[in-house]
Amino acid sequence: MERIIPDGGATICGQYFPAGTTMGMSAYVVNRHKPTFGEDVEKWRPERWVDVDPQQRQKMLASIMTFGAGRRVCLGQNIAMLEMKKLIPALLTNYEFHLVDPLRYKIHNAWMVRQWGLDVTMTRRENQKEKV
Repeated sequence: MERIIPDGGATICGQYFPAGTTMGMSAYVVNRHKPTFGEDVEKWRPERWVDVDPQQRQKMLASIMTFGAGRRVCLGQNIAMLEMKKLIPALLTNYEFHLVDPLRYKIHNAWMVRQWGLDVTMTRRENQKEKV
């Protein structure tokens, strides 16, 4: 989400930036801000959204940048969230997922985040075999 500093420059967090400077932020980094999301932000812990007071939850919701923010927010955000709320529970109800090799998972953050080595096997849950 890049922006160009307008005429007259801008001071952001006490640092002056001249006009014409290209500024931006990585959603990956913003979404891992420890004061907002907790010291264990790198851990998969979805309950962080439940086990928190309403003010902190609102701060987290206002800070998340998965789909961008403001005038440049992803137009497909609402449909993507709707699809995830239907698809993920259906998959987790019907299948078991296992990481092939958890140690192979790597992330390279260079503005855009690249992930690799996240190989997963899926097996139909025993109690679901007769339903499908």
